[in-house]
Amino acid sequence: MLARLVVPPRAAEVSGGLQLENAAVAHASAAVNEARSELVAEGIPARAVAMTSSSPGSDLSHLVEHEDVDLVLVEGRRPLVGQGVALHDVNELLASAPSDVAVLIAREQDPIDLGPDRPVLVVFGGAEHDWSALELGSWLASTSGAPLKLLGAGETTDGSPSSSVSRMLADAGLLAQQFSGVATESVVVENGRQGIIDAAEGAGLLLIGLSDRWRREGLGSTRSEIARSAPAPVLFVRRGTRPSALAPREDLTRFQWSIAGAGDDSESLLPS
Repeated sequence: MLARLVVPPRAAEVSGGLQLENAAVAHASAAVNEARSELVAEGIPARAVAMTSSSPGSDLSHLVEHEDVDLVLVEGRRPLVGQGVALHDVNELLASAPSDVAVLIAREQDPIDLGPDRPVLVVFGGAEHDWSALELGSWLASTSGAPLKLLGAGETTDGSPSSSVSRMLADAGLLAQQFSGVATESVVVENGRQGIIDAAEGAGLLLIGLSDRWRREGLGSTRSEIARSAPAPVLFVRRGTRPSALAPREDLTRFQWSIAGAGDDSESLLPS
């Protein structure tokens, strides 16, 4: 289902405001219907809707709830060099949608290209939102033929060795294989956020679960830096309230994982 919400002009009450609003909705309708037609031509059932909304997050949440949607994919701000990345435009949707929500952050010239030579990478630390990132990554890999790689930090806050991280990734990989049927590869990275960025070279897509502190911190400094610098498009995933195909297992969440070398950054890449 394709949805485009048009924020009405601030001065809609003045002469010409309603005409501008109707023209904007007509333009949005043409765009989503064209995209729908392309999907239908490829044999993909699709619906499309465009409407005005003074509260896009609330209206999308309402749509999600009444249409029994599993995942909402929204476009985040595409960063330019030197700029930060925020979640202000989608915070209301993240806070209220019962479904999983994924925010795509990619530079305009970067295509979403998945395949045998363009793997799907999932940063995994056993936290709540990591499980939804793993589920979505597994599904994308199974439908595109792309390899699925799980990335984990080489150290933990309790001093557990990298072998413990490797075992965690292996266990999660086995669950992902059972869910999707795709083979998985575990990669333990070092050098903190830079290790994640380096590992994403040549990837088709990098998936990262949001921190449990996203309401207060947004992406946080670590994820923001990855979004700015990653050589691949990034999907930040928030888990919804509905049952997930990959439910967290107690033995995979007993550690508090953090980035090795993240220093005093309070925004751990792999929080518990």
